[in-house]
Amino acid sequence: YVLIESTGIAEPQQVAESFCVDPETEELAGNDEDMLWNCARLDTCVTVVDAVNFPKYLSSLKRFKDVFQDGLDDAEEEEGDKSISELMVEQVEFANVILLNKVDLASHSNLQSTKKLIKTLNPKAVVISGSYGKIDLEHILNTRLFNMEDASESPGWLVSLKDGINAA
Repeated sequence: YVLIESTGIAEPQQVAESFCVDPETEELAGNDEDMLWNCARLDTCVTVVDAVNFPKYLSSLKRFKDVFQDGLDDAEEEEGDKSISELMVEQVEFANVILLNKVDLASHSNLQSTKKLIKTLNPKAVVISGSYGKIDLEHILNTRLFNMEDASESPGWLVSLKDGINAA
């Protein structure tokens, strides 16, 4: 297994696109047989949600880079300009599995509110509650939950894919 862990501001659509279309890499490879989509499959897209802070972040209009200065480099500047809520919505909407983390620190009402928000944003996702990021790997490895057809219906996916093709 190869597990790809992106930064907190990563857009999961971009990772997924590497498994189906990546014009720049295809041009560099020069041979379609060497492309990622011919030797690997995207199995599951997991997003970690902070059970304590998710409702607060979801209502924030602050930009990511104004709140979280660490972890940003020049290549991520565009993503850092997005609002925290926009990034979080994109990540939750696209995930197959959502790890609701820090449940031990959340009040019962906060936890219920967070779960309701998650299910509203992504009713199909499997939600796993935990603390310290500890989960059984069977929930995220070899699940075969990722489905290209479902992913292609995500609004962010369509915009990102279109931009990638136009950039080629």
